[in-house]
Amino acid sequence: MRTLFLLAFMVFAGVGQALAQAQGAVDQTPEALLRFVYSHYVGKAGEDNVQFNWMDKPLVDKLFEPDLAAAILKDGENDEESALGADPFVNGQDFEIKSAEYVVVSQAGDRARVDAKIVNFGQPVTIGYDLVRIGNGWRIRDILWGGEEPDTLRKTLKLP
Repeated sequence: MRTLFLLAFMVFAGVGQALAQAQGAVDQTPEALLRFVYSHYVGKAGEDNVQFNWMDKPLVDKLFEPDLAAAILKDGENDEESALGADPFVNGQDFEIKSAEYVVVSQAGDRARVDAKIVNFGQPVTIGYDLVRIGNGWRIRDILWGGEEPDTLRKTLKLP
């Protein structure tokens, strides 16, 4: 019986360690962070029950740098006066993402700029991400939508 218990413990400990390693890998590279985000969107339509509560702790802290995470949480406290009228990852309320690819535009030290090129409702869309490395992981510093003078998540939330 003792051997069975020890064997079961070792199996569960191994599974737990593997899960922790996989979860840690989510933010090890700029592309990995975006791959994690869009894994919740690709192949799903907006009306599907998408279980991606990116505005809730602790996920908001895993995705965004601290100032932006705090602003998102504060904005989410009041639905009536929310500045976020759309999902920033798809730049809209509705989506039907067929594919996503990630292009590292620049990376130097603890900063990176990555474009997510998605196909939403059959139309190509590019969403820019300014990322910053904090500790051992990458976080979103800003999201940019549009062309030469893009709207940004930081502007929307009135952050510098």
